[in-house]
Amino acid sequence: MWFATDGNGIFKYNKGVFTHLTNQNGLTDNNAASILEDRQGNIWIGTFYGGISKFDGKMYTNFTKEGIIEGIEAGGFHEDSKGNIWFTAENVGLYKYDGTKFTLYTTKNGLTSNLVLSIFEDNKGQLWFGTWQGLCIFDGEKFVNAKDKEPWTK
Repeated sequence: MWFATDGNGIFKYNKGVFTHLTNQNGLTDNNAASILEDRQGNIWIGTFYGGISKFDGKMYTNFTKEGIIEGIEAGGFHEDSKGNIWFTAENVGLYKYDGTKFTLYTTKNGLTSNLVLSIFEDNKGQLWFGTWQGLCIFDGEKFVNAKDKEPWTK
């Protein structure tokens, strides 16, 4: 089990042993906002001031505001049923990582707001996004307002 602390990096507790990850051994920032362990066992760490770190158990790969992703506060991870990693970047929008590249989605793609708060996949495989301006659903190419796609949301 992984957990974040305020300003002290992240910890893993397993069978009485703690593992402590910090910026001294590769984490982009010690102020972790959110953590996800994906299907391959990679640990995705969203931080308040340093972007994203992915830890594979041995090495970090850092995705930061210096050319990979925009924004410094990132988190709200979700791995969808296809294995894509979704996460939010405050005031910037929403990213999807398909294992090869990052795609940024914003209000230009139909998001109701660039401030995304939550991500959920329903039993139909639809991805739902809660934003400051309401719910939207990703149809595979663009976002649509939930009230336009699901009549019960009106």
